[in-house]
Amino acid sequence: MKFVGSGGEPRAYIEWKRKNRDVSPLPFDALEFPKDEVKAALLRKQGWICPYTLLEIAEIGTCHIEHVQPQSRCPDLAAEFSNMIACFPLDGAANIGFGAPEKKDKDGASDNFLSPFDPSCEVSCLYQQDGRVVGADQRAVHTICKVLNLNHDSLKEKRLAAFRARGITVRPSKGRVRRPAPASLRQAQDLVSQIMLMDGSGKLASFCVAIRQVAQFYACTLQDSKKKTRQN
Repeated sequence: MKFVGSGGEPRAYIEWKRKNRDVSPLPFDALEFPKDEVKAALLRKQGWICPYTLLEIAEIGTCHIEHVQPQSRCPDLAAEFSNMIACFPLDGAANIGFGAPEKKDKDGASDNFLSPFDPSCEVSCLYQQDGRVVGADQRAVHTICKVLNLNHDSLKEKRLAAFRARGITVRPSKGRVRRPAPASLRQAQDLVSQIMLMDGSGKLASFCVAIRQVAQFYACTLQDSKKKTRQN
């Protein structure tokens, strides 16, 4: 998961709330709600990454606005920017089996839910070299397995492909797929220090949080191996 900080309300949204300040509770996506402007602001804040899945969101039309605390449970937060994130997939897409569509109306305020608004989410989800993700505590395990289904086969394979492309996994490819050469220690260390930096367009790489963790583990493995070689 990716941590999402506060702030960043777009001007169009601020004006929309001011215009409709007498409406209570203020409904989401009504009264000429500035959806595209809100999506754009969320995406800039998130580095164009889905906080749940870590998938890249290429453009505004390929995401939807997710309410961390569901509208059905918290109607008073339905139009609050502070309760919104931009998520994969697009508006109206069929349930893909993981991420926001899988979460549905599960309670985002529950003690059992690891929220992307919680800074610990980036270290409580532990990504493995084989593409899996496991939880560091009960809350993370529940969120990964019971709420977001982040070990769905297709998502797991996408993460693994991202690791393979950077040479930071030892798991062999299936069939005759050509693998990049294993990363050097320096390359792995560079990934750790640079993968969370936005590019010139303000975008992060898909699976950036997962890549940083796996690259760190890979680099430590190489360092341990070199120490053992020197000792022998």
